Amino acid sequence: MFLFQNSKKKYENKTNQIKIFLKKVQNLKNNDCSLESLELLHNEIMFFLQQKLNYFIKSRINLSEISKVSRWGTLFFSTLGIIYPLIEPSLPITIDNLGYILLVIAGSFLLMNNIFGGVDGHTRYTLTFIKLEKLLIQSTVKWTQMIHQFKNTNDKNMLIKIKNDMFLFLIDLIEKIYNINHNDAEEWSKSLKETMNDLKKNISK
Repeated sequence: MFLFQNSKKKYENKTNQIKIFLKKVQNLKNNDCSLESLELLHNEIMFFLQQKLNYFIKSRINLSEISKVSRWGTLFFSTLGIIYPLIEPSLPITIDNLGYILLVIAGSFLLMNNIFGGVDGHTRYTLTFIKLEKLLIQSTVKWTQMIHQFKNTNDKNMLIKIKNDMFLFLIDLIEKIYNINHNDAEEWSKSLKETMNDLKKNISK
C-alpha cells in the first residue's frame, strides 16, 4: 500500500511539474519572440532540466544504498556458508544444512540487487546524470554566447537570425533532454527483462 501511494505521489508530482511548465510557457504573449520571452522560456527549460538532475541524484543515492546492502549481504553470508562446513566439526552445537541455508540467504541478497537494479541501476543513473550535467553546462555556455551576440549586434537582420537560432536551440535542447531520458528508460526496461528471464530460468531448473 505504501509503495502504491509513493508511486502515485511521484506520478502526481511529475504531472504537476509538466502542467506548471506548460502554463508558464502559455503565458508568453502570442507571436512574441522578444529576447525577454526567449529568456523566460530558456529559464523554464533549464529549471525542468535541473529537476531531472535532482531526480537522478536522489535515485543514485537510493540505489547506492541498495547496492551496498546487497553486496555486503552477499559477501557476508556466502563467506559464512563456505566457512561453516569447515568449522562445523569443532562447534559444540551444529545445525543441519546451515551452510546451504547461508548460501541461499547470500543468493537472496544477490537476487535483491538484480531485481532492484542496485549495481546496474546505480551505474545507469550515474551515466545518465553525467549526460544531463554535461548538457546543462554546454547549453548554458552556448546560451550565454548567443545572448552576448544579440546584445552586441545592431543589424536588424542579424538580430532576427540570432533570435531564430535561439528558438531552434531551445527546441533542440528539449529534444536532447527527452532523448537522454528515453535511452535511460530503455536501458532500465532491458535490464529488468533480462533479470526476470534469468529468474524464470533459475526457478524452472
